[in-house]
Amino acid sequence: MENNPIKWVKVESIFIFFVMIATAFMGQDYPQHQVSLLIKTGGFSSSVELVNNNALNIPIHVMLNFGLLNPLLFLVAILSALERFC
Repeated sequence: MENNPIKWVKVESIFIFFVMIATAFMGQDYPQHQVSLLIKTGGFSSSVELVNNNALNIPIHVMLNFGLLNPLLFLVAILSALERFC
């Protein structure tokens, strides 16, 4: 079976087209490091308001915590990845 490069160029151009469309839409939003500005201008999403009843304060401080559950979940993820690929 002979590989036709024209077919691959068509597939790649379609893929790049959709990537560019997604990038254009993502470029319209605030970057993730400006969450407080996004919430001040646009407010919370309806799902966040439903769960938290507007109990969140601005600015929102996000922290990375390490606990006992984190290494366990990481180990489960690694084992499931190894099982899938091996």
